[in-house]
Amino acid sequence: MLKNIIFDWSGTLANDQQYTFQITNETIAHFGAKPISFDDYVKNFKLPVDKFYSRYLPKTSINDIDAYFFNLYKNKIEQVSLNTKTELLLAFATNFDINLYICSTLDQEIIETAVNKLGIKKYFKKIYGNCFNKTKSLPLIIKENQFIKEETIY
Repeated sequence: MLKNIIFDWSGTLANDQQYTFQITNETIAHFGAKPISFDDYVKNFKLPVDKFYSRYLPKTSINDIDAYFFNLYKNKIEQVSLNTKTELLLAFATNFDINLYICSTLDQEIIETAVNKLGIKKYFKKIYGNCFNKTKSLPLIIKENQFIKEETIY
């Protein structure tokens, strides 16, 4: 039986693909590289994000990139919306006593601000930001919350 769902933020709950593409290009340009096309962005985007950015900014620290990107995201957060029917899905899961969580590469403060702004914080047991490598973060979340793997999906 399903008891826990761990959601990603960008592109899963948040309808922010065009938005993140735009600020990714602003970030790339800030550090001296040429902007990329949307097709290149979709084709080449990878997680963890350092693998993506190393293609365009090989000499720039991922910490510097993240700081700049996160600042842009935070300053323009009013442009972020939910994907269609997201709140309906969250309400449905909550009504069936399914515990909901977020695991995102975005900064913790940004996610907290976004879920508050969008009025959906009430659905989540816990929000995990700064999860730069989800293959490492997810097992820790499962262990911390004592989830049974067969009852949990990401």
